[in-house]
Amino acid sequence: MAIIQNGKQLQKMITTKSVELIDPAQIRNKWVDFDNRPLSMYQENAQMTERVYWGYKREYSFGLVNVGTPCNTKCFYCSQYWNPPDVIIAYPQWLTMDEIKHFLTFVPNKVIHEVGYGHHISNGEFFAHPNATEILKYFIDENFTVRGLDTNGHYVNEEQVQLMKILLENETGRGIGWDTGQNKVDVGENIQEGMWWGLYLHLTNYERTKHCLDLLDKYNFPYAVVIVPSLVDLKNGTSDEWIRLLNENHNPTEIEISHPAYTKYAPPNVAKHLDFTWDEGWEYIRKWQKSYPRVKINSENRISPDRIDKSLNVLMDNYKDANNPKMLFMISESVEKIFESHVKKIIPFEYKIQMVKNTTFGGNIIVAGLLLVQDYLPVIEQVLSEGYTPDLIVLPKDSFYFDDLDLTGVSAYTIKDKFGIEIFWC
Repeated sequence: MAIIQNGKQLQKMITTKSVELIDPAQIRNKWVDFDNRPLSMYQENAQMTERVYWGYKREYSFGLVNVGTPCNTKCFYCSQYWNPPDVIIAYPQWLTMDEIKHFLTFVPNKVIHEVGYGHHISNGEFFAHPNATEILKYFIDENFTVRGLDTNGHYVNEEQVQLMKILLENETGRGIGWDTGQNKVDVGENIQEGMWWGLYLHLTNYERTKHCLDLLDKYNFPYAVVIVPSLVDLKNGTSDEWIRLLNENHNPTEIEISHPAYTKYAPPNVAKHLDFTWDEGWEYIRKWQKSYPRVKINSENRISPDRIDKSLNVLMDNYKDANNPKMLFMISESVEKIFESHVKKIIPFEYKIQMVKNTTFGGNIIVAGLLLVQDYLPVIEQVLSEGYTPDLIVLPKDSFYFDDLDLTGVSAYTIKDKFGIEIFWC
């Protein structure tokens, strides 16, 4: 476990009773450990255990090529610092080339949706892997289709951009647009919904990333830039300056502003940096859209009303001939304000809508993708105890994004088995 030398000093600073904003530079690029606040990425799984193997096999089976957890930036807002213990699998080292080749045999039809992204296992910086160039060449030699890559751009070189150009020369763009705050959604054709095809560049340091941006522009390579602003970054103008430089000097397809998230395990001073609402974030985004119109600027934390309608219509297609089933909709906090208006216009049956707070992650986590079966169970029990007995429990598919399992590997059908009520997700 890599722990900073002045860990006690930093711990004292973060756990002080007076919670004040501090410069992110004071904790950025440092590994931190705290009593009773374990860091899931370094807590265990230093060896290729059965659970780690299962996690990687599951990743690759969905076309997600995660090659290891190490990262050169270690951004203080990174979710890998403050995840609940043992939820996201931790494996703090690189996969070997032999291991990567082995797991690639599980990729369906040799179609890789994303390189450098992990859903079930903490992921690091792909291009920091000592064999990154060799891996790209292997994709080409073995006729893999690669749709997207994630990186912070610090280590990307010209040869790698040329290789990526070969890999992605026929497929670029985004499958579906997003809510811009005005409920307008653009839908693409013949592209998997919501998946970015191209390079997904997480901007953490403009000066260290500029060479990568210049190379991508030189080769006309499609890339989206994602920025995660802290309160300090917003107030001192850092985020604004980065967006200005991107708008004036580079050619990203889009800039995505990702609302920062923190869990209940984040120390107070870290949480304070990241504690502003989605509405407050949209105020900045709309300002940037007006000031820097050349490049599309939106929020990565998007809610698509169109997607909600599509999901409810799928539900109706499956139950249109049912005999007035009573439905219980389990929804995340992120859609609580808008969900019922969509249900009213599409669902003719008796229903109840129940918002589920994320008690496992806590903090400001409000999205369905991080809700676990263990979050749903007590809420359903409460609804049943209050006298509402549904014929069908409707769950958000995002909680079981790739299969019927949540992030911890617990099946959604656990809910059906426990309560004897049919489930459906959409």
